[in-house]
Amino acid sequence: MNTRIYQISQVPTDETIPANPSVDAPQKDPLIAGGLENLIYVGAFLLIIGVVTLIGFLSNRLEYALIFALTLSFVLIAFLLTL
Repeated sequence: MNTRIYQISQVPTDETIPANPSVDAPQKDPLIAGGLENLIYVGAFLLIIGVVTLIGFLSNRLEYALIFALTLSFVLIAFLLTL
């Protein structure tokens, strides 16, 4: 008869598990251009102003409707972010 003895692995206790595991500093990803974030915001703002101006040359009523929609959107976004 073959008797096999299995070794039970030791269950980690509080002493063996560190309370605050060391978190390595996140490495910089060369594919993410972190310094260009402000430039993107400026470009998006200028693009919106350009679209509103171009539409203003074509139709005054459409320009007012677009400005109203953008203003309402910004107000709703600001309201929902404060919740």
